[in-house]
Amino acid sequence: MHSFDELTMLPEERAVQRWFDSHNYRLWRVLLFVLVACDVVALSIFAAEGARFEVWVAALHLPFLLALWLLRRRGFFIDRFRPLLLAFLGVELTLATLAADRELVIAICFFLFPALVVLLRLRPGEHVALLVGSGIVGTAVVLAGQPGGTALTLAGQLLALTLPPAAYLVCALLLTRRARLDFLARWRQASTRERDRLRMRDELADARRIQLSMLPETAPTVGWLDVSGSSLPATEVGGDFYDYLELPDRRLAVVIGDVAGHGVSSGLVLATLKGGLHLLRDELESPVEVLGRLDRMLLETVRWRVIVTLLVAVFDPRRRRLTVVSAGHPPALHLAAGATSLTTVGHGAPPLGTRLPNSFRVDAVDLAEGDVVLLVTDGVTELAGRGAGQFGDARLAAAALRSRGAGLASSRAMRESILDTLSAFKSDAPQRDDITLVVARVGRLARMSHRSP
Repeated sequence: MHSFDELTMLPEERAVQRWFDSHNYRLWRVLLFVLVACDVVALSIFAAEGARFEVWVAALHLPFLLALWLLRRRGFFIDRFRPLLLAFLGVELTLATLAADRELVIAICFFLFPALVVLLRLRPGEHVALLVGSGIVGTAVVLAGQPGGTALTLAGQLLALTLPPAAYLVCALLLTRRARLDFLARWRQASTRERDRLRMRDELADARRIQLSMLPETAPTVGWLDVSGSSLPATEVGGDFYDYLELPDRRLAVVIGDVAGHGVSSGLVLATLKGGLHLLRDELESPVEVLGRLDRMLLETVRWRVIVTLLVAVFDPRRRRLTVVSAGHPPALHLAAGATSLTTVGHGAPPLGTRLPNSFRVDAVDLAEGDVVLLVTDGVTELAGRGAGQFGDARLAAAALRSRGAGLASSRAMRESILDTLSAFKSDAPQRDDITLVVARVGRLARMSHRSP
């Protein structure tokens, strides 16, 4: 009826009752099979002996049992199983008294029925009620069967017969108490783990919302540059990020980075980097100096070892130039208008947090109207397909060329086309790393002033 995992989220007393109900339900189903078999045998015996009343009782009892079997999985039956079980036991005891002979009734009331009650897990009052009721029925049968016996003889018989039910009652109470303690010991341990798991899940969900809130909601409107980005974490909290920083003279800095690993610790590092970048945005005239200061900030503020790759790409419409500085990050990919291949911009240098000497280098490329620039994290090129190796640089270049050849006019359309290619390549293989992609498409530079020397 109820799995153990489902019970861990219920209040203690309700969980105990549901667990006992599940135990009783399994026992009741076995009892139902036994009663059906006994009913079939009794019906044939009564019919052979010509006991018409007993035949009618058995004949009506059999469809009653079959109806219960058909209703056993109905919602109203399961929700009210405990009172229905008690009523069922009362009905069965009454029918046994009506259909059986005196000796069998005594055996049922004082031995068989109490033994069944011992196997059930009920409240103490329910145990007492069933056993007292069984004793009362059995006592009535004894008294009715010996009208001429002396009071002392009858008292001795009743005392001898009531001793087994009393022992059964003690056993039932002790066994139920023991079962309750065992269940609560497991339940409390599992419930604590489950609540901790749900708390961690909620905290991870909050961390994911915070991280996603740190990503740009919309691309900046600069007129001459159409840019669109997307980040797909591999876990609840990823290690990739990107951001847009608007600079004077209509320039735009696009920053993309990757913190080694996943989880909340990566999210904390991302928050630190984002705050540092926004504080240093006015100094992006010298991106090399900015990366150096970010490196020192990580080394001084993050006590555990952390490795961060970072790339800063500054788009300058006045000079018609893209300037790139990379700290261990995959280079920017430049697809010139009319070109049939991509060129890389941004030579490698040690990532941030390595404690190695800084060797950041500025690389630049001229821009023209219709040029496309791709910024990616290694989760794109290292994406694994089902039995197809990694996606790789060649497939990424082919996807970019294909999207441009399809006449996609916006960076958003190109981004979605490339992401669709990635998804088709991955198929049902698990995503093991974050995927971040930024597409920038150069617009009408002709309206800008000529490039300075």
